[in-house]
Amino acid sequence: MVCRLPMCVLCFCCMAPMLVAQENSPDGTPKEFKFAYKMKLGDIVRYEVRHDSTMITQAAQVVDKLRNRSNELKHFRVADIDKDGNATLVCVLDHVRMSAQFNDSEPLLFASDWSRDRVPEKYLIVWQSIGKPLARMTVAPNGKLLDLQLLEHEQYKKPSPSPLAPPESTLDFDQVNFLVEFPDKPVAIGETWSKRITVKVQLDRKLTRNINLLRTYKLDSVKDDVARIKTMTSIIGRISDPRIQVQLLQREPRGIIEFDAKRGILLSRKVSMDQQLLEPFGMKSSVSSKTTRSEQFVEPDSQVARKPD
Repeated sequence: MVCRLPMCVLCFCCMAPMLVAQENSPDGTPKEFKFAYKMKLGDIVRYEVRHDSTMITQAAQVVDKLRNRSNELKHFRVADIDKDGNATLVCVLDHVRMSAQFNDSEPLLFASDWSRDRVPEKYLIVWQSIGKPLARMTVAPNGKLLDLQLLEHEQYKKPSPSPLAPPESTLDFDQVNFLVEFPDKPVAIGETWSKRITVKVQLDRKLTRNINLLRTYKLDSVKDDVARIKTMTSIIGRISDPRIQVQLLQREPRGIIEFDAKRGILLSRKVSMDQQLLEPFGMKSSVSSKTTRSEQFVEPDSQVARKPD
């Protein structure tokens, strides 16, 4: 499976939501909350993203370990807002440091501020994309992705050896939408809402199959103006084909999203996955995958031009 977009587009999962209290209790404490995205034309919102993944594959007595790490600084700009409140966002990757290590070999390193002659071939596409608009996305006030347009970079529509690519398959709106899609009605603390997602997996070079996932959100608490939302993704139905099981190992993240309700800004998103698949390639074989990913809002008055460590 090959991702058709760089990770900076796939996981640009941050926007500025507006949290509106509804149906106050007698003491003035809000019982329910209605979430909607509120953006102003020209807004620029920056996030720092840390990603760490390890995959270990064993077949008979052979064990292989692949570890990928990245630290990114990125932003989106609100380029347009139409009469219905739908916002058009332009996504840009500002800087990235990455490493890939196979077993005990020397890690393959990359930093986007390196000169062209220092950049490993596998990271060339990433190096070429720094500072350029990567995608233009139109989203509804509730976070639904209405339109997606790739900008300038036709190579992202083709299979790429870029280590940025997570185990995703063909491009799909549900896969690339980095927003929480909120319900239209108010949500009470403890209440959940969900979204059904269809993704494609590769059966061979030509054949694909649709797999249904369910992404669930739960409003866990609202304290000191910070809304805490739990999120998890699960596979719908039973999958017995090991070719598909391997491709779905990193499809079920779970974690915590935090919003500053007073300022209307996503403060952070932290998700993780830790799964193991036994005997996908026969007796004494296994695949295990562990991933952590954190995204942190960068305050406007901080040194946003700094480069991540």
